[in-house]
Amino acid sequence: VGSGTTFDANGQASIISGAVVIDNGGAYHASTSAQTFNGGLTLSGGTFSGSTAPVYVNGDFNFTSGTFNAPSSNLDVIGNFTLAQGANFVKGGSVNFKGDLAINTAGQNLGIVVIGASPDTITLNSDLVADSLTINSLDTLITNGYNLTIGSGGITIANGATLNAAGSGTITLGGGNWSNSG
Repeated sequence: VGSGTTFDANGQASIISGAVVIDNGGAYHASTSAQTFNGGLTLSGGTFSGSTAPVYVNGDFNFTSGTFNAPSSNLDVIGNFTLAQGANFVKGGSVNFKGDLAINTAGQNLGIVVIGASPDTITLNSDLVADSLTINSLDTLITNGYNLTIGSGGITIANGATLNAAGSGTITLGGGNWSNSG
Protein backbone atom coordinates (compact mmCIF):
# COMPACT_ATOMS: atom_id res chain seq x y z
CA VAL A 1 0.00 0.00 0.00
CA GLY A 2 1.73 3.19 -1.06
CA SER A 3 1.73 6.52 -2.85
CA GLY A 4 -1.28 7.91 -1.03
CA THR A 5 -3.38 4.76 -1.47
CA THR A 6 -5.73 3.73 1.34
CA PHE A 7 -6.65 0.10 1.94
CA ASP A 8 -9.67 -0.58 4.15
CA ALA A 9 -9.55 -4.20 5.36
CA ASN A 10 -13.17 -4.32 6.53
CA GLY A 11 -14.88 -7.05 4.55
CA GLN A 12 -11.52 -8.25 3.20
CA ALA A 13 -9.50 -11.42 3.87
CA SER A 14 -8.27 -11.48 7.43
CA ILE A 15 -5.23 -13.67 6.68
CA ILE A 16 -2.67 -12.15 4.35
CA SER A 17 0.16 -14.26 2.91
CA GLY A 18 3.42 -12.66 1.84
CA ALA A 19 5.11 -9.51 3.09
CA VAL A 20 2.95 -6.40 3.49
CA VAL A 21 4.61 -3.02 2.98
CA ILE A 22 2.92 0.29 3.76
CA ASP A 23 4.96 3.22 2.46
CA ASN A 24 5.03 6.64 0.77
CA GLY A 25 1.90 7.98 2.44
CA GLY A 26 -0.13 4.79 2.06
CA ALA A 27 -2.70 3.88 4.70
CA TYR A 28 -3.97 0.52 5.98
CA HIS A 29 -7.15 0.44 8.07
CA ALA A 30 -7.39 -2.87 9.94
CA SER A 31 -10.64 -4.80 10.03
CA THR A 32 -12.84 -5.18 13.08
CA SER A 33 -12.02 -8.89 12.85
CA ALA A 34 -8.53 -10.29 13.52
CA GLN A 35 -5.84 -9.48 10.95
CA THR A 36 -2.97 -11.94 10.34
CA PHE A 37 0.13 -11.00 8.34
CA ASN A 38 1.88 -14.27 7.47
CA GLY A 39 4.89 -12.65 5.82
CA GLY A 40 5.65 -9.84 8.23
CA LEU A 41 4.71 -6.18 8.21
CA THR A 42 6.82 -3.19 7.12
CA LEU A 43 5.79 0.42 7.63
CA SER A 44 7.98 3.07 6.00
CA GLY A 45 6.22 6.37 5.59
CA GLY A 46 2.59 5.31 5.77
CA THR A 47 -0.08 4.86 8.43
CA PHE A 48 -1.42 1.67 9.97
CA SER A 49 -4.65 2.07 11.93
CA GLY A 50 -5.52 -0.83 14.21
CA SER A 51 -9.09 -1.53 15.17
CA THR A 52 -10.62 -3.35 18.13
CA ALA A 53 -9.53 -6.78 16.85
CA PRO A 54 -6.11 -8.39 17.36
CA VAL A 55 -3.31 -8.05 14.81
CA TYR A 56 -0.94 -11.00 14.35
CA VAL A 57 2.40 -10.45 12.63
CA ASN A 58 3.86 -13.86 11.78
CA GLY A 59 7.23 -12.59 10.63
CA ASP A 60 9.34 -9.49 11.19
CA PHE A 61 7.77 -6.18 12.20
CA ASN A 62 9.85 -3.37 10.64
CA PHE A 63 8.72 0.18 11.32
CA THR A 64 11.07 2.86 10.01
CA SER A 65 8.77 5.89 9.64
CA GLY A 66 5.12 6.87 9.62
CA THR A 67 2.44 6.16 12.23
CA PHE A 68 1.38 2.83 13.70
CA ASN A 69 -1.86 3.03 15.70
CA ALA A 70 -1.82 -0.24 17.62
CA PRO A 71 -5.08 -2.20 17.94
CA SER A 72 -7.00 -1.72 21.18
CA SER A 73 -6.89 -5.48 21.89
CA ASN A 74 -3.44 -6.93 21.17
CA LEU A 75 -0.55 -6.92 18.71
CA ASP A 76 1.23 -10.31 18.55
CA VAL A 77 4.65 -10.43 16.90
CA ILE A 78 6.34 -13.73 16.00
CA GLY A 79 9.52 -12.33 14.45
CA ASN A 80 12.07 -9.61 15.07
CA PHE A 81 10.59 -6.26 16.11
CA THR A 82 12.28 -3.07 14.89
CA LEU A 83 10.94 0.38 15.69
CA ALA A 84 13.16 3.19 14.37
CA GLN A 85 13.86 6.50 16.08
CA GLY A 86 11.27 9.05 14.91
CA ALA A 87 8.64 6.48 13.93
CA ASN A 88 5.34 7.20 15.70
CA PHE A 89 4.11 4.16 17.65
CA VAL A 90 0.71 4.89 19.26
CA LYS A 91 -0.01 2.45 22.12
CA GLY A 92 -3.14 0.32 22.11
CA GLY A 93 -3.72 -2.96 23.93
CA SER A 94 -0.91 -5.36 24.79
CA VAL A 95 2.14 -6.07 22.63
CA ASN A 96 2.87 -9.80 22.85
CA PHE A 97 6.26 -11.09 21.72
CA LYS A 98 6.16 -14.79 20.81
CA GLY A 99 9.02 -16.88 19.49
CA ASP A 100 12.77 -16.52 19.76
CA LEU A 101 13.30 -12.97 18.56
CA ALA A 102 15.04 -9.63 19.06
CA ILE A 103 13.42 -6.31 20.02
CA ASN A 104 14.68 -2.86 19.02
CA THR A 105 12.30 -0.09 20.10
CA ALA A 106 14.54 3.01 19.90
CA GLY A 107 13.38 3.67 23.48
CA GLN A 108 9.70 4.25 22.59
CA ASN A 109 7.01 3.24 25.08
CA LEU A 110 5.17 0.13 23.85
CA GLY A 111 2.53 0.17 26.61
CA ILE A 112 1.64 -3.26 27.99
CA VAL A 113 4.36 -5.76 27.02
CA VAL A 114 4.03 -9.54 27.39
CA ILE A 115 7.03 -11.79 26.77
CA GLY A 116 6.65 -15.29 25.38
CA ALA A 117 4.33 -18.09 24.47
CA SER A 118 6.53 -20.69 26.17
CA PRO A 119 9.29 -21.50 25.80
CA ASP A 120 10.68 -18.39 24.10
CA THR A 121 13.85 -16.33 24.43
CA ILE A 122 13.48 -12.63 23.67
CA THR A 123 16.63 -10.47 23.43
CA LEU A 124 16.73 -6.67 23.63
CA ASN A 125 18.74 -4.75 21.04
CA SER A 126 17.80 -1.39 22.61
CA ASP A 127 16.33 0.02 25.80
CA LEU A 128 12.77 -1.14 26.52
CA VAL A 129 10.16 1.32 27.82
CA ALA A 130 6.71 0.01 28.77
CA ASP A 131 3.79 0.75 31.07
CA SER A 132 4.00 -2.85 32.33
CA LEU A 133 6.07 -5.95 31.62
CA THR A 134 5.04 -9.59 32.06
CA ILE A 135 7.39 -12.51 31.43
CA ASN A 136 5.37 -15.71 31.06
CA SER A 137 6.27 -19.10 32.53
CA LEU A 138 9.19 -20.86 30.80
CA ASP A 139 10.07 -17.70 28.85
CA THR A 140 13.27 -15.64 29.05
CA LEU A 141 13.93 -11.92 28.53
CA ILE A 142 17.61 -11.08 28.02
CA THR A 143 18.26 -7.36 28.50
CA ASN A 144 21.64 -7.62 26.76
CA GLY A 145 22.98 -4.71 28.85
CA TYR A 146 20.12 -2.38 27.84
CA ASN A 147 17.83 -0.49 30.23
CA LEU A 148 14.30 -1.43 31.27
CA THR A 149 12.01 1.46 32.20
CA ILE A 150 8.65 0.15 33.38
CA GLY A 151 5.73 2.34 34.45
CA SER A 152 3.01 2.02 37.05
CA GLY A 153 1.89 -1.40 35.75
CA GLY A 154 5.09 -2.91 37.17
CA ILE A 155 6.97 -6.10 36.34
CA THR A 156 5.52 -9.60 36.70
CA ILE A 157 7.81 -12.61 36.36
CA ALA A 158 5.80 -15.84 36.28
CA ASN A 159 6.85 -19.11 37.91
CA GLY A 160 9.60 -20.64 35.76
CA ALA A 161 10.28 -17.42 33.83
CA THR A 162 13.71 -15.73 33.63
CA LEU A 163 14.78 -12.10 33.52
CA ASN A 164 18.46 -12.09 32.54
CA ALA A 165 19.61 -8.54 33.33
CA ALA A 166 23.36 -9.16 33.14
CA GLY A 167 25.47 -6.24 31.92
CA SER A 168 25.50 -2.53 32.59
CA GLY A 169 21.80 -1.78 32.02
CA THR A 170 19.44 -0.59 34.73
CA ILE A 171 15.87 -1.46 35.69
CA THR A 172 13.68 1.51 36.61
CA LEU A 173 10.16 1.14 38.01
CA GLY A 174 7.94 4.19 37.72
CA GLY A 175 5.70 3.51 40.70
CA GLY A 176 4.71 -0.03 39.78
CA ASN A 177 5.29 -3.24 41.74
CA TRP A 178 7.75 -6.04 41.09
CA SER A 179 6.17 -9.50 41.33
CA ASN A 180 8.46 -12.51 41.01
CA SER A 181 6.89 -15.95 41.17
CA GLY A 182 9.88 -17.59 39.47
